[in-house]
Amino acid sequence: MVLTSRGKGAPAGLLSVERIAVSSEGNCHTGRTVLLLQGAGPGPRQTQVLKDLDAPFRVVPSEGLHGTSMDVTGENPGREASWKKMSKEELEIQYSPSSWVVRRGAEETLRTYSQIGDEATKRAQATRGSLLHVPYGDRERERLDIYFPEDESEALPFFVFFHGGYWQSGSKDSSAFMVSPLTAQGVAVVVVSYDIAPKGTLDQMVDQVTQSIAFVQKRYPCNEGIYLCGHSAGAHLAAMMLLANWTKHGATPNLKGFFLVSGIYDLEPIMHIPENEALLMTLEDAQRNSPQRCLEVALTQPVDAACPVLVIVGQHDSPEYHRQSREFYQALRRGGWKASFEELDDVDHFEIIWNLTQKDYVLTQMILKTIFQES
Repeated sequence: MVLTSRGKGAPAGLLSVERIAVSSEGNCHTGRTVLLLQGAGPGPRQTQVLKDLDAPFRVVPSEGLHGTSMDVTGENPGREASWKKMSKEELEIQYSPSSWVVRRGAEETLRTYSQIGDEATKRAQATRGSLLHVPYGDRERERLDIYFPEDESEALPFFVFFHGGYWQSGSKDSSAFMVSPLTAQGVAVVVVSYDIAPKGTLDQMVDQVTQSIAFVQKRYPCNEGIYLCGHSAGAHLAAMMLLANWTKHGATPNLKGFFLVSGIYDLEPIMHIPENEALLMTLEDAQRNSPQRCLEVALTQPVDAACPVLVIVGQHDSPEYHRQSREFYQALRRGGWKASFEELDDVDHFEIIWNLTQKDYVLTQMILKTIFQES
């Protein structure tokens, strides 16, 4: 897990006070309160004292794009996963992103999210060169939209986006949030649709996402890199591409980066909330389609160890979304990936993605700096 050096209301000299969940050998454990004290060490904001009343820890310095973070890995196996101790009602709230919004009510937030997505997509279609509703397969929703910068070329970086919606809502037709700021900087943007539940199964969605990426590679073989981004359920689908088998699709994409925004990487908790009524997910389905589990059992190293994977979560995402993101980041690091963890200040589950309409937004700038390899 990563603990960043922010602790509101903490005593002087105290970097962070948090109750954390610890991942050890693929199991989730709940740690006691951890005190991180500023002091001497490898860097100016590393720990001098790590005090835990329940289990030993090791602390490893780590760098993200913003500020200092620390990897904290527990060594106390055998505990039950923390989410399994929650009541049904608590688990439902933890996995209800609209329950954690801070500036608007839940219904207003969802309306605003849809409105901003609709307006951004209409604006992109009116102001950018585009290819719309391009089929990447034979099924009705196997379509994608491609938006180009003014200087159209096949030798462009391609940013491919997968929308969220709990695998049962959402569409490319209202998800072009980032088109204007990215195309203005010379990046082509691809927004993908896929079959959602109950019509589509998780296995089908993962296969469709794989197929859409292979399609982009085949159509634009001279691309300067394909960068995958997903939000919420879309982050899960993008994360499944880390260990995808490209052989049957006839093309290995030139993947150069991943942006995983407020995602779910262990699907087992979803089996126990109402959203599974449409998904009809079994334990086997959840395990087979959980990026966290896939990474933990993978025997292979990353094809490109230099490919950056940014695991991103909003400050006002729920604690379970934070836990999922941090533990997935840890699994990536253990697997040899070039991963970083970022918590974006003062945004909720929806603002974190709709703010991509803004060129100066911190996530927009992270994306551009990663694509153009700026420090």
